[in-house]
This record gives sequence, C-alpha cells and structure tokens, in this order.
Amino acid sequence: MTVTADEKTAARKYLVHDHAATTLRGQAGEEANRHAEEIDDRHPRARDIALTGTARELGKLPPHLARHQRQARHLAGISTEQAARIRDEYRAPERDDPEPREPRRSSSRSGARSGVVSYGSDLVGAAGDTSWGGTITQMFAWGMGLSLFYLVLTRVAAVSKLAQGATNVVRTVVSPVIDPLNPGGVTPRPIAPTH
Repeated sequence: MTVTADEKTAARKYLVHDHAATTLRGQAGEEANRHAEEIDDRHPRARDIALTGTARELGKLPPHLARHQRQARHLAGISTEQAARIRDEYRAPERDDPEPREPRRSSSRSGARSGVVSYGSDLVGAAGDTSWGGTITQMFAWGMGLSLFYLVLTRVAAVSKLAQGATNVVRTVVSPVIDPLNPGGVTPRPIAPTH
C-alpha cells in the first residue's frame, strides 16, 4: 500500500506536534503531545512515516524538524538500515501475496560493522533525509568556507593589509583633527559682518 496524501499530511503534523511536545513545557507541551497521540490513533502509519520519511513524503523539512526527526528516530532505536526497510514497506504498492520480504544485506567483506562504518552510514542516512538542493547547498557552502580558509592561510600579507586598511578607516573616522562635516580639510572662512 503506497502512502496517501492524508497520511503524508498526518505524518508532517505528527512531526510538528511531537517536536512541540518535546520543546514546550507545561500545558502547551501536554496539548501538543495529545495532538500527536490523536494523529497516531487516527493514522496508524503516521508515526512511522514521520520518523523515517524523506522529502518525498514530508516535503522539505525546516532544519529544526529535520534535526528533531533524526533525534526521535535515534530515541526510537531505528537505525539507518531499519529506516530504509520501513520506507520500502510503506512505499511498496499493494501486493496480493503476503509473503514476507527478505531484508537487504549490505555487502561487507568482514561481516562485522566497525564504528567508522556505522558512523559513515548514519551520515549518509542523514544526508539522504534531506533534499538534493539542501545537500548541494551545504557542499557549496563548505567548499567556499574551505577556500576562504585556504586563502587566509596562504595569503597572510593580504590579510594583514586588510586589517591595516580597516584600522586606517577607523582612525580617519575617529580622528580629532578631521572635521566630520568637512572631511576635505578646507575650512571655509567665516563671512565678516558688514556695518
């Protein structure tokens, strides 16, 4: 059974209310929790979709909701592989034969997962939860940042000249010798009164 439009809407609302329930205190937090529970009761797959869905089901999530989704998934004990399996289940078209599918196995030579592989797959999973545009934008921003950092490291003289220029500007603006209303330095003579 594929995901319906109602389930997509319910999953997004569930995620919003669940986030509010964890961030708000008092009556507002309790109210948000009650709304999330009501959505979960009306739409049995909404929580699964909210915790494992991508932009395909939930649309582009703002950063705070994407972060909350990852945290909620972690608290629920859902690994990246399990999230992919859950997505496959609710995205699959309805089938006549109810035979269970074999879970996909990763092809690793040693068979044991190291901490580095686990961390890497979690990073890839987090990147998979965002839209392509967000991922490309992030890569571009990191590239720009690294380029600027490289320029700062290799062009120390240019950076010092930039700092010297900024100092000269501040010195000129704050100087007691220069009249701020007449920075050219030519002071007009007062007109002598005529009697």
